[in-house]
Amino acid sequence: MPNSPGSDKHTHAAASDVSQMDQRWYHGLVAPTMVTLLGLALALGWHNRDKFVITPEWGLGYWLGITGGVMFLLIFLYPLRKKAKILRDWGSVKIWFNAHMLIGLIAPTIIIFHTNFQLGARNSNIALYSMILVVISGLIGRYIYAQIHYGLFGKHADLAELTAISEVTRGQLGEAFGIAPVLENVLKRYEQKVLEKPANLVQSILRKLMIGVSSWTTYLILRRRLKPLIAARARQKGWSPAEEQDFYRKTCRTLAIHLATIRKVAVLNFYERLFAGWHMVHVVFFSLLIITGLVHVLAVHMY
Repeated sequence: MPNSPGSDKHTHAAASDVSQMDQRWYHGLVAPTMVTLLGLALALGWHNRDKFVITPEWGLGYWLGITGGVMFLLIFLYPLRKKAKILRDWGSVKIWFNAHMLIGLIAPTIIIFHTNFQLGARNSNIALYSMILVVISGLIGRYIYAQIHYGLFGKHADLAELTAISEVTRGQLGEAFGIAPVLENVLKRYEQKVLEKPANLVQSILRKLMIGVSSWTTYLILRRRLKPLIAARARQKGWSPAEEQDFYRKTCRTLAIHLATIRKVAVLNFYERLFAGWHMVHVVFFSLLIITGLVHVLAVHMY
């Protein structure tokens, strides 16, 4: 069956931009590194909370509270950037999203230092608990966001484009798998298992939990089996060791991209619906935080 014009368009675009699925290794370390650094800062602050007494009502503690509160208000700039026409030319959405995530981690840390790791009056405790809910919700949202985009730093994934990318990478793998049909069968079994429509919600959730393990297992199996086969092919063609290693490295990278693409195709619809539900909950939590935070500020300055 001939491809439709739309299909050709997606395939051509995918062929020229398969690299969007080839995320840089350090992209996955940005958020964990930031969380670790802030966690160490909190641990150090907790350990020394009695050495440098910080009082929320005055001095450094007071200004930490003001700083953290203002930073929480700045979080509104990211959704405004996406909605308000006047802000659409003020930098890329990627930069604003990164700033949104960064502020969402730093602001709660500052607020905790503002409290000196202690509970206070009822209104301040409610604001603190609301903040904790927002932080937890934000971390969950960060994970879901990465499942429906090309990593944390790419555009929103499109099912047709993902399918086209998988077709391109499968074609690129053909040269390597052509020498070992048994390996191609392993890949086909993986695709059939991952893309099979789940019978019910429970099966869908269980499969989402196991799909990462299945992907890594398939990758490691194929990567290990490719090594001797490519070595044999290199001897037949008279490749140098550098050429053999380069072919092996490129094949493994293409394999990783292909598996990641198939995995994203399988979970895209599930996570898109999950993200929509999460967004509504997150907005409620954040609204609760703003309200309780304002009540806290008014109570502190009025009484």
